[in-house]
Amino acid sequence: MTLMELLVVLAILALLAALMLPEIVRPHDGTQHFSCMSNQKQICLGLVMSAGDNDGKLPWQLSTVTNGTLELITNGQAASQFQALAPYLKSFVCYLCPGDSGKVAATNYDHFTDLNVSYFVNVDAATTTATTILTGDRKLVANGNPVRPGLFYYKNTSDLDWARGVHGKGRRTAGILGFADGHAEFVSATNLNAVFQRQGSSRLEVP
Repeated sequence: MTLMELLVVLAILALLAALMLPEIVRPHDGTQHFSCMSNQKQICLGLVMSAGDNDGKLPWQLSTVTNGTLELITNGQAASQFQALAPYLKSFVCYLCPGDSGKVAATNYDHFTDLNVSYFVNVDAATTTATTILTGDRKLVANGNPVRPGLFYYKNTSDLDWARGVHGKGRRTAGILGFADGHAEFVSATNLNAVFQRQGSSRLEVP
């Protein structure tokens, strides 16, 4: 083999390595969104268990006098609603999307804030309909503008999208939603509006 042939072979190998590198690095994206899905499923199951212990009512349907969070809705903080899950969820990692670098894990519920939460919560949700959205990735876009932290009023006229880079690759965007029957699913930007429109207007507390 001449030096030129050797260089050609090395160049081809380098090119193949460069093409394969994204596939080697990328699997953590898949791992991240499956972890995120598992997190939201655990949160939703916690909410379902809470409802089971409270005559079918979710925390935001009960007064703070009876260990609910109804009066806390107006503060716009998702963490205030999730604190009601203290008897059901002991792992604070469940509240964090692995790809959300803007949040950190809490160590206890006494100092649990929106800084420790990656997911919004739908405070108009009930457990009576399985397709009702309970939770979802916080990085939503409404009518072309990022949804800011706080209480977001969703209406059927809202045009929703996922922020770039939540989940998915390249120009494709997607996110994960958790539902009242305790399951979570991967929802593409294309289907996001249809999923929300099934439940009508609602208030989301976005961390």
